Amino acid sequence: MTMKEQLTKIISEYNLTDVTYDSFWESYKGYLADSAEEAAKHGLVDETSVSITLRSTAYCISEHLERNGEKMDYIEICYEMFDKQNKYVGYYAGIFDLDGNMFDDCFVIE
Repeated sequence: MTMKEQLTKIISEYNLTDVTYDSFWESYKGYLADSAEEAAKHGLVDETSVSITLRSTAYCISEHLERNGEKMDYIEICYEMFDKQNKYVGYYAGIFDLDGNMFDDCFVIE
């Protein structure tokens, strides 16, 4: 099995794109509540203000992340965010171990 096939199998088996999609919306709602003024500067005022598209899926070999004292490989699922004018505003990434458990995420407005 190729690396791509293995990655696709893990992503499919654990529904990682769906998990990341759902997690994005939870993070986005939190961003609107916690940083309303900043969000408004980017035209982000509610759920209809943004759309997301899958940008990439990646198998990452980390030199910095460790679990139980050992370097850790992980899977990253990344969505791009666009405003109502289809202008890129940032990205959201879910970070998963190889067993499909999300252990981190990144919500970035650029």
